[in-house]
Parts: sequence; structure tokens; C-alpha cells
Amino acid sequence: MRRSSRLLVMALASLLIASGCGSDDLVEGGEQNPTAVASTFTTSTAVPEATESTATTVAQSTETTTPPAPPVLDGRLAPDVTFGLDDETTLELLEVYEPVVVFFWATWCHNCHEMMPAIDQMSVDYDGRATVVAVARMSSLHDIENDVIDYLPSGSTRWASDEDNSISQAFAIPGNPVSILVVGGVETDRWLGSADVADIRERLDSVLAAYS
Repeated sequence: MRRSSRLLVMALASLLIASGCGSDDLVEGGEQNPTAVASTFTTSTAVPEATESTATTVAQSTETTTPPAPPVLDGRLAPDVTFGLDDETTLELLEVYEPVVVFFWATWCHNCHEMMPAIDQMSVDYDGRATVVAVARMSSLHDIENDVIDYLPSGSTRWASDEDNSISQAFAIPGNPVSILVVGGVETDRWLGSADVADIRERLDSVLAAYS
């Protein structure tokens, strides 16, 4: 009789263990612990919320990557030309949003040489706001490089060779020197001959003030 009672107790204990009464997630009666259920649900479905600092960073990033739009000015469409520059890069004129001053010159042009130091200084002063490209017409590369050292010493002015005169023909350049202002793919101004670079700078200032 005692042996039978002992076996019955052991059987009941085994049955209780198998039913999960020892689990922390269960309460009396075998129901799952509601606290454990809530904890599990919260952990698996939680989504990190964007903080105010994150939103500010995104907004600032958007602002800094949006360049100012060029103003819509009267003029004629500039030719679709690509300059091969001295630093081995290229400049596609119609793709540039900032103002571009294209200065046509030649190594054998005395009036060009007189203007070039002021053109070079303008390139330095407007660096980051406007691009200045000096295009040498029908001149040998050797002579161009020597003149650049003498008349464009800052290294800020980009220059290109137009030895075959193809770029000059695209712009219908009649002689030397010629200075052209291109804004948003539109030729807005053209100065023929020995122009006062102060006039070009004044026009640049007014154009830059119109950028939005």
C-alpha cells in the first residue's frame, strides 16, 4: 500500500513538471504570464523613432545640396560646347549653373595681354561664385603655356586651347579680345575689343545678386 502511494505521488509530480508549472512565463492554472506576453510583443514590434536632431540633420543636408537657381535673363542661347581645360578636366557650358565668363584671346594679341592680368584677378575674386575660362585662339600650345605663366599667374583662371578655331566659330567670334558672359546656358552679355574689366565685374555682381 505504501509502495502504491509513493508511485502515485511520483506520477503526479512528473505530470506537473511536464505541464510547465515550473516556467516563469506561466502562472497558477497553466495560463501564460500576461507580463511575459506583453514584454515579448513590445520587443519584437518596437520601431525606433526619428529624433529632432535627426530631422534637423536631414533638413540641413537637403539645404546644402540644393544649388541656387540661375536667374532667367534675356539673351541668346549659348552654343553647346565642351571646353577641354588645362587641368585635364572638361567643362560643359550648358551644364554649369553658375555664371561663366569666356575670354577669347590669342598669344599674338597685344590688347589681350593688357586685359589678362585683370581677368586673372577677377577669377581669383569670384572663385566659387563664377567660372572664368580663357580660350586661346589659333595659338600653339607652347606659346599658350608661356603666356599663361606671364599673364595668368594665379592659377585660378582655367584656360583652353582653340587652335582649330572651332569654339570661336561656334560663338561667332569676329576678332580678339572678346569677353562673353553666360548665365544658365544663355549668353547675356558680350564685350568686343579691349573692355574695361570693371564693367564685367559690375555685371557679374548684378547677376549673382539675382540668383535664388
